[in-house]
Amino acid sequence: MSMQPRPWPDVPEQTARMARAAFRKGNLATRIRDELGQVYEDARFSAAFGVRGRPGISPAQLMTASALQFSENLTDCQAADAVRDRVMAWHVEDRRGSRRRPDRTCSETSPPALR
Repeated sequence: MSMQPRPWPDVPEQTARMARAAFRKGNLATRIRDELGQVYEDARFSAAFGVRGRPGISPAQLMTASALQFSENLTDCQAADAVRDRVMAWHVEDRRGSRRRPDRTCSETSPPALR
C-alpha cells in the first residue's frame, strides 16, 4: 500500500450552508473537520506507507471516522449502517419523492437515532 498525500477536499458552499442550517449549534463532525483537519494532513503519515502499491485511504479521514464512531458508541456494522442510511436518504429518492431504505447487510440493531 502506498500513500499519495492530498489535501482535504473543500466542502461545497451549498453543503456547508445546509450543514449550518441543520446543526445551528454545530456538531462533532464539523468541529473535527474544521479544527483538526489541518493538524492531520496526509503528508505527516507518508513515511508509514510504502512507495509502491495501491493508494491507501487517507489516515486523517480514517481518524475522523473512527472518532465519530467511538463518540456514538457504534460497532463497525452499526457505523456502516448509519453511513449507508444517511447516504441513501440524501441521494436516493424514488419518483414519488419518498425515501428508499437500503438493504441491511450487518444487523437490524442500529440505534433508532441513526435510522
